[in-house]
Amino acid sequence: MKKNIIYRLLRKIYHILQKILTPFKYIKKDLDADKITYFPKIIQFPITYKCNFDCVMCGMKNLIHKDDFSSNDIRQILQDKAFSKIEGVGLNGGEPFLKNDLIECVDVLIECLPKLSYLNIISNGYFTDKIITILPEIKSRCKVHNVFLDLTLSLDAVGELQDFHRGKKNSFVNLVNTVEKLIQSPCDYYDKIAFNCTITRYNIFNICEVENFADKYGIHVDYDVAAPNIRIDNESRIDDFYVFNDPLAKQMAIEFFYKLFRTTNNKKYFALYLFLKEKKRYSKCPCRSNEWITITPDSNISFCASHSKLLGSAKEKSAYKLIKENKKYLKCIRKNCSSCSTYISDLNYKGSYLLYKENMKERF
Repeated sequence: MKKNIIYRLLRKIYHILQKILTPFKYIKKDLDADKITYFPKIIQFPITYKCNFDCVMCGMKNLIHKDDFSSNDIRQILQDKAFSKIEGVGLNGGEPFLKNDLIECVDVLIECLPKLSYLNIISNGYFTDKIITILPEIKSRCKVHNVFLDLTLSLDAVGELQDFHRGKKNSFVNLVNTVEKLIQSPCDYYDKIAFNCTITRYNIFNICEVENFADKYGIHVDYDVAAPNIRIDNESRIDDFYVFNDPLAKQMAIEFFYKLFRTTNNKKYFALYLFLKEKKRYSKCPCRSNEWITITPDSNISFCASHSKLLGSAKEKSAYKLIKENKKYLKCIRKNCSSCSTYISDLNYKGSYLLYKENMKERF
């Protein structure tokens, strides 16, 4: 009896101390992460406006008439000192395999970014023949220069629901064909492959089919929530796709991400669970400090991939100067990004504290 009382007392003291001390563990990390740099480490690089899909959560069809930059334009932009410390590039679009000079563009990235060690290409997987023809060329170039090639294929659903979600007939069939060709000789095509699934009010009810399909091929699935995004001009479609506009879909998504968090212990999924539950961000963002920057296909740069205005053309003016001149604007973005779910994986100190409290429930 006496031992039980002492144990309960010690446990109570432990909880009190943890509540007091745990948040301070993360505050310095948050302050360090918020220091603005003029030399980003990652470029989010939508390389073309062209796309053969009309996804329910995307407005890219409004932009496909716009011209893309050439490989020479990219060379001119990347020679600026602002990009001298770039370590990784995310190539997306539109659909990057619609860009006829994609190989030349990759050559320029390798040539102009001496610290480049990571390249991620995001594709809808529709153009099987083109992908299996071009990807080995890109892979061989990356291998020579010790650049890790990560391929991500968009998979939101299985069968006809994928076709609906992506707004293109045979999108699922072609994706399957692409996957089956790629996995026959993975070393020739990529260093890593994954699926990315974007959650909307339409596909959340059948999300287990995505898991089952991915397991069949032994490919990991990474999940995100479709959200407002200035760059892809989807504001007019928000009422249709957003899970927050469908109470049942929202609840399903909350439960889905909580289950994912419990089964994977992945902080990103805990952050998405919190975001869906409270519509509040508990995560740091690399865009807040300019650690990540976006270059659009018309040569403009922006701080944030989803909510920043265009700072100006990096082809017409030094990117370094554009970043410096817009430092006050970046501070303004930082004050108003609490309801954004972009790049939500790295918890801030409040999110880390909530994670600690959640894990303590399981311990006691």
